[in-house]
Amino acid sequence: LDYTQMDNEVSLTSELKLDHEAFSVCDVCDQLCDIVASKVNTHKVDFAVDLGAEFLGESPINWLRGDSFRLRQALINLCDNAIKFARPDTGQVTLRITAFDESH
Repeated sequence: LDYTQMDNEVSLTSELKLDHEAFSVCDVCDQLCDIVASKVNTHKVDFAVDLGAEFLGESPINWLRGDSFRLRQALINLCDNAIKFARPDTGQVTLRITAFDESH
């Protein structure tokens, strides 16, 4: 995450503002793949995003409400670190995203 930017936002307003807009999980994952592609190629590891079937197509669950920018930043950092520490040529990194029922 961009801690400097977050610190500046918190310093100016004494709280961190998060967006609450609808966004597509699939779009965030597509953007993530585009962003980490060069690192994947450089480190020669396999990278995959495994989206649960509930996110595919026009399913209502594919759309979330929140801060897609912050989510994307967190996923980029997690995936970058996983790629960086994976074994070159034989390493594999998989980001698995599933939905769960909060009522259980």
